[in-house]
Amino acid sequence: MQRSGRVLEIGTSNGYSAIWFADALRDTGGRLTTVEIDGERAATARRNLVRAGLARTRRTRGPRGRRARERR
Repeated sequence: MQRSGRVLEIGTSNGYSAIWFADALRDTGGRLTTVEIDGERAATARRNLVRAGLARTRRTRGPRGRRARERR
């Protein structure tokens, strides 16, 4: 089994997969970067990550001025 340090998710949608990735990365001390271009979906994902206790994020600018979120 490989203990990943970084995961890139393209298309966050409602955050379901991001929650699973972030939870697994918590065990390895890794980071998740997830990108969503739809503002409403990104807001829903953020709320879901907060509810899951996985909301430590750093915001950076993604392609074409869109936001990308990175979990440390």
